[in-house]
Amino acid sequence: MKERDVVAAIVDMGVKKGKVTYDEINDAILSEFFSLDELSGIVRLLLDMGVKVTEYKDCHRVRKMRLAAAG
Repeated sequence: MKERDVVAAIVDMGVKKGKVTYDEINDAILSEFFSLDELSGIVRLLLDMGVKVTEYKDCHRVRKMRLAAAG
């Protein structure tokens, strides 16, 4: 798969779901093809397109778990 195809697949996934996690981005790419600057560019592209980039798959579940543990 070519680099632009990988980026297109990540963007497509993010647009369809409205969000994408850093793990999903990392799973979709091969680090030997993309530099850190290119990865940052992919994240900026997603954000510019209105796609939420999150650390966790289910941010609401994680937030609830943290609140429960704190409280």
